[in-house]
Amino acid sequence: MTTPEIQGHLKEIDGVEVSPTLISDVTDAVMEEVKAWQNRPLEPMYGIVYLDALYVKMRHEGRVENRAVYVAIGVDMDGRKDVMGCGPAAMRGLSSGWRY
Repeated sequence: MTTPEIQGHLKEIDGVEVSPTLISDVTDAVMEEVKAWQNRPLEPMYGIVYLDALYVKMRHEGRVENRAVYVAIGVDMDGRKDVMGCGPAAMRGLSSGWRY
């Protein structure tokens, strides 16, 4: 999402107004951790895999729509849960955004 989209989302959903500087500062502060999470190794085998969807409001072509964000959760052989991947459903021909 762009900074203005994040600002609009926070105002629309939470009624909060934030500055572009705050959004950039927060994004910069968590980006290294996000990249580390995205690139972490997964277990070679999971005993159970749950596939689910969380519906969230997303802006698309000037409208706010309810869209599915798919989540894959694996339970390893020791019972530990990992979020294996998550991403929004495809939006009219765009790639799904899944991170494997």
